[in-house]
Amino acid sequence: MVARLAETVESAVLRGKRELRLALNPPDLGHLEVRIANSKTGLRVTFEASSVEALELLQRQLPALQAALEARDLRVDRLDVHRAPETNAELPDGSEPRGQDGETGNSLSGADRDAGLGSGSDAANSVDTPSVADASIVDIRV
Repeated sequence: MVARLAETVESAVLRGKRELRLALNPPDLGHLEVRIANSKTGLRVTFEASSVEALELLQRQLPALQAALEARDLRVDRLDVHRAPETNAELPDGSEPRGQDGETGNSLSGADRDAGLGSGSDAANSVDTPSVADASIVDIRV
């Protein structure tokens, strides 16, 4: 999964894409929304997982993913992983959905990796959301 995801992000960067939707297999893992932004210090990539399982899988793979991206000569400033907010249509009891502030998340910056760290989230380093017009769909097998 890590190699395929790194390849997909690299391809998106080379084509100038800023947003991707990745379908995961098996299908019960859902999908990932990926947002890519360039900063002076490198790429900032935000992953939004539609399922808890995909979120946990990606969180465990953040250091390997950062290493795979850097092996492709992509300078990484920050990788963020969050759970996608639920919509009212997905909540059977009609309760209010929880946004990213109430969801589990994880981040890894270049400095964190160098220091051996890999948890926490920093709103000050959030990535600007690009337009949906740049979205692509890619299938990733896990």
